[in-house]
Parts: sequence; C-alpha cells; structure tokens
Amino acid sequence: MYNGREYPLLTEPLAACRKKPRTGLRSTALLRGYVATFEIRNAELLLKDIQIETPSAPGRWESVLHEFTGGQDELKADWFTGELTVGDGSIVEYIHIGYASIHENYILMDIRNGNLVKETSMTGADYKRLRQEQVKAEIRQIGKGAGRKIVLSITTVFLFPLLLALIFKLFPALAPCFPYAAALCAVAAVLLIGFPRRKG
Repeated sequence: MYNGREYPLLTEPLAACRKKPRTGLRSTALLRGYVATFEIRNAELLLKDIQIETPSAPGRWESVLHEFTGGQDELKADWFTGELTVGDGSIVEYIHIGYASIHENYILMDIRNGNLVKETSMTGADYKRLRQEQVKAEIRQIGKGAGRKIVLSITTVFLFPLLLALIFKLFPALAPCFPYAAALCAVAAVLLIGFPRRKG
C-alpha cells in the first residue's frame, strides 16, 4: 500500500528479519509459506499483516500478525535496509521464475532502517535494462574473483613447492619435513580451486 493504492511488492522485507513468522502451507507458488502486507506511510515502511494458509484447513487463511508483533496492529520494519521493487501496472512480459516477470512500470524505493530515503520511477523497459546491466556487472566481478583464485592456485601449486625445495636444499636437516609441507601445498591448492573465497 502506497499513496492510497495497492501494488505488488517484488521484494521480501521479512526475509531480512531475524525473527521469522509462523508459516502455513507451502507450494511452488508460495515457497515462503506466508503473504505479508506492507505500507509506506509518512516515509516509513510498516508491516500491516501476515496471512498464512491454515495447514489443518487448506483454502482457509488466517492472520498471524499479532502473534509476530506481540499484539501490535502494525510494526515499523526497522530491520530492513535495501531496495524495494514495486510493480506498477499489468505484466507485459511473463517469466515463470520468481519476480522475473516485467511490469509496465516500476517504483524503486531506497529504504534504510525502515525509512524511505529515495524513490525512483521508471518504465518496464528501463527496469529490464537496469537489471541486465546489474547482472553483467556481477558476472564481471565474479570473473575478477575467479582470476585471482587461479593466480593463487598457480602460486600454491608451482611456486611454493619450488621455494620449499630450495629451503630444504639449503637446510638438509629439514628434509624429513618436505613431504608434509608438499602435502599442505596440495591441500591448499584444492581448497582454492574448489571453494571460492567469500567477500568479507
């Protein structure tokens, strides 16, 4: 709900909340098990309702809002910081994957700790181009990370063993440790190649 109108919200603010609502029946159409309703009022993001399909009576829906909020009729979503994507108008390009379908227009809302700080309106075509550019940027970033991982792996596989061999040649007394050091290099290489490094 925004400016007196209801819009489809293509973001899930409750997913960012540590506390999770009780869920009802799940399906491929509703994997999260609940339907949440939010409202932007006085530049604040407010949780207005949480509906679940009752497991004991399929087809019957009940509100679990008060259970989640401790009896309050609404709750400021101060846990949420990010972008809300709101579809405006009918779907002009249906894509059977999550929120991938394209609407006529969009409203993008920048939310910080439950407060609306910026709002951007755009056409469906502009929104599609924006998302495509974001995906390309993410792919380029992943490529850079993969390149760094390959360099690290080559260093571990080839240079470290050579360095170890030189050390053990200069210090023969350490030679019995060489197999263990070589094994550690091999394990490190496998870990670097098989598991991408997480960003801090």
